[in-house]
Amino acid sequence: MLTTLLLITLEFFLSSIWSYAHASSNVNALNVPPSTDLLAQATPQGQEVRLLVSRTPERDDPQLLHDSTVSDDVYIFVDNDELVSKVNYFLDDPEKTRRPRHSERYAPFDFSGTTHHNAKPFDTNTLSNGQHQVTAVVWLRDNTTTVLNATFTVQNNQTRVLARQRSAGFGPVERPLLPQEYVTVSPGDNLQALIDANPEGTAFYLTKGTYRRLMIRAKPGNVFVGEFGAVLNGAMVLSSFEKEGDYWVSEGPPQSRPQLDKCLPSHPACQYPEQLFINDTLLELVTKKSRVAPGKWFFDRSNNLIYIADDPAEQLVELSFTPQAIIGHTDVVIRNLVIQKYSRSSNGKTVFLQEGMLVEHNDISYNADTGINMADNVVIRNNKLNYNGRIGITGSGFSNVLVEHNEIAYNNTKGFDYNWEAGASKFARTDGLIVRNNYVHDNFGHGIWTDIDNRNVVIENNLVADNLGNGIFHEISFNAVIKGNVVERSGINGIYVSNSSDTDVFENELRNNYSSLIARNACRDREHSLIQNVRFFDNDVFISSSLMNDNSIGTIAGLYVVKNCPEFKGMDWQDWYASMGNEFSNNTYHLPVASEDKAYFFWNDASLSLDSWRKTVND
Repeated sequence: MLTTLLLITLEFFLSSIWSYAHASSNVNALNVPPSTDLLAQATPQGQEVRLLVSRTPERDDPQLLHDSTVSDDVYIFVDNDELVSKVNYFLDDPEKTRRPRHSERYAPFDFSGTTHHNAKPFDTNTLSNGQHQVTAVVWLRDNTTTVLNATFTVQNNQTRVLARQRSAGFGPVERPLLPQEYVTVSPGDNLQALIDANPEGTAFYLTKGTYRRLMIRAKPGNVFVGEFGAVLNGAMVLSSFEKEGDYWVSEGPPQSRPQLDKCLPSHPACQYPEQLFINDTLLELVTKKSRVAPGKWFFDRSNNLIYIADDPAEQLVELSFTPQAIIGHTDVVIRNLVIQKYSRSSNGKTVFLQEGMLVEHNDISYNADTGINMADNVVIRNNKLNYNGRIGITGSGFSNVLVEHNEIAYNNTKGFDYNWEAGASKFARTDGLIVRNNYVHDNFGHGIWTDIDNRNVVIENNLVADNLGNGIFHEISFNAVIKGNVVERSGINGIYVSNSSDTDVFENELRNNYSSLIARNACRDREHSLIQNVRFFDNDVFISSSLMNDNSIGTIAGLYVVKNCPEFKGMDWQDWYASMGNEFSNNTYHLPVASEDKAYFFWNDASLSLDSWRKTVND
C-alpha cells in the first residue's frame, strides 16, 4: 500500500518537483538537484506542503530546501500556508528531542519569523560547512499533522560573498512587495493631503513618474511603496537663463544660510546646502564667480543669482531646494523609491527614521547631506546610498539596528572633513548594531565606522573596497565582532581598532590596503577607552609585488601606543603589553618573498620583519 501511495504521489507532483528542482542554478548557493526523497513532503491526503528556501525576504524564486546548497542569509518557509495552522521548526534535531528552534502559529510560516510580511533571515554562517537538517512538524487545518524533513548543505566562502555583493539586488525592483490594500497616488496628487485624510497605518502606492519637491510627513504605520520608476525629486527646474559675458545667469530662490561645518581645505563650499545638476550631472559649487568654468557653478547669495559656464539651451537644469524627503514615524515602511536631489535640513537627514521603520529597495542618492539616519529597531536593507553630499548613513544613540545588503558608495561629494563625519557611514552610541553583506566602496572618507560607545556590534561579510580612509574603523567603543569581511585597497588602514576593548577581528580577507590590521591606543580618557582584549586571528592578508615596489604600503600588522599621554605617566610598558590581552594569532600573510625581511610590522615601539614579528607576537 505504501508503494501504491508513493506512485500516485509521484504522478501528481512530478511536474511541480521538476520545476523546482531544475530552477536556475545561477542564484547564489541554491543549486537544487532532483530527488525522489521530496515525495515524502506530501501530506497524507496528497495536499502539497513543502519546505522551501529563497534568497530574498519576499520569498522570491523559491527552491526546494531538500538537497540544496546554501550560504550566507537564506529564508526558509513552508508553502501553501492556507492549508496550515501551525509549524514547529527543529534544526539538526530530527528526533525532536529539544525545544523547537521556532514555533509559528500564523501565516506566513517562516523558519526565522516574520516582520512586515517579509521573512526574517537565517544566517547560515552560524552553522559549520557541511550537511544539516531542518525538521518541520506541520499542523494542518483538517486536524492532521505531517512531518517534513529536508537535508541541505552549507557552503560559505569569500568567493560567494564577493559574487553576491557585486551582483544586482540593490535599489528598486520591478515588482515590489505590495500590501493587500493601498491608496494609489500619481504624480501631481497631493500626497500629504491624502496622508492627513487617512488613518494611521494606511499604505500608499506611488505610480511611476517624478514627484517634484515633495516632503512627506508620515503617520505611524504608513507604508509607502513605489512602482518601478517612482522618483521623489527635491530639486526645482531652472528654465530662464540670460547670457552675461562668459556666463549664463538665472535667478535663484532665496537660500538658507550656510551651516558652520568642517570642510576640507580643497572643498570650502561644503557648508552650503544646495546642489546644481545639468542633465543629472552634479556640478561643483565654487566660492567665487571668477572660478566658474564648465562643470562648475557659483551662487551669488546677495542677489540670488546663479552663474554657470555650460550653455543651458535644451538642457535640464535643476537646483536642489526641498530640505527633506521623508520625516518618518513609528513602524513606517519605505520601499522601492528613488529619493534624490534634496537640499539639507537643519538635521541634515534626507530620510529621517523613527522607531521600528523598514527601509528597503530604495535608491537614496545625490542628496546634499546625509542619505539616511537610524532609530531604534530599524531595518535598512537592499538600498543604494550613493553620491550623497556628506555621508550615506549615520546615527547616534540607537539600539537593535540592522544594516544589510546595501550599496554605500561615492559619498561625500561635497568634501566634508571625513575625520569628523563623512564618507560611507558613521555609527555612535549604538547597542546591537549589525552591519552585514553590504558593498561599501569608493567613498571619499571611511567605509564602516563605529565611533564612541558602540556595544554589541557585529560587522560581517561586507565587501569594503577603494575607500579613501579606513575600510573598517572601530573607535572608542566596546565589544565587537568583525568577521568574514573582504577589505581591499583602503587609503589608510584596512581594519583599524582604536581605543576599544573586547573586539574580535577574524576570518577577514585584506588585499592591498595601505596598512592592513592595525590597533592603536591614543591619548584618551583611560577609564573610557583603553585598547584591551583586542584579538586579530585567522585573517588572510595579501600584498602584491607592485604595491611593494612602489613603496605604497604602510604597516601590515601592528599595535601602536601613544606613550606620552598624561594618563600613562609612570606606566610599565612591558607589563602593559603582556597584560592587556591584545594579540595577533594564526593570521596568514601572503607577501612577495623579497619583502619578508622588511620591517612592515610594529610592536612595542619596534618595526619588525615578518620573522621577527612571529617570534615576538606568536602570530
